[in-house]
Amino acid sequence: MQIFKKVLISVAFIALAWFGVYQINKSKQAGDLPVKETPPTTEVDTTTGIFTNTDFTLEYQKDVIAKDYNETSTWRTNTETDGGFHVGILIPGSLQPNTNFREAKFTVGSSSDSVAITDCLLPTNGERAKGEVTINDVVFKKITLTNAGAGNYYDTTSYRTMHEGICYAVEYTIHSTNIGNYSPEQNIKEFDTAFIVKILEDMVKSFEFK
Repeated sequence: MQIFKKVLISVAFIALAWFGVYQINKSKQAGDLPVKETPPTTEVDTTTGIFTNTDFTLEYQKDVIAKDYNETSTWRTNTETDGGFHVGILIPGSLQPNTNFREAKFTVGSSSDSVAITDCLLPTNGERAKGEVTINDVVFKKITLTNAGAGNYYDTTSYRTMHEGICYAVEYTIHSTNIGNYSPEQNIKEFDTAFIVKILEDMVKSFEFK
């Protein structure tokens, strides 16, 4: 009887050991064994572009900008003085489809012309002064201008400052059309002004002298 019990215990032990080995192999095959966790990776925001030259830097949203804009013959709007054109960015009308938004142009220019320097911080030729704005520790004069003609509106906001004896103009112009010129069948709506202005103002706020 004692021998029978010993044999029974031995058989049971062997069976349990075999079952344990079987379960381990099964888990390995099924990939159920715990895997070491890898640390989370940080996603890099690639929607922001950076323009830089010897004098300044600025940022812009690459996902809404169609192309660099450099088709201009003047360093800023509403002037006939000579100057240098540094960078231009175009926001296309396709950003606001089926609206009266046509485009917006953001530019940076500068001039050392004596007349340009005299007029730098003053509203001229129909412009309006809108106070002072500090951008990255530099004080700019905010000046606006509205032009209209043939059902088109051109609203310009210009930020100007004197830097190392040179007048700088950081500005943008929003081109839209008269919503009243469209028939109801065209289903043209007013564009989201705040949305477009925010994109442009974010670029203004990023402007910084080196």
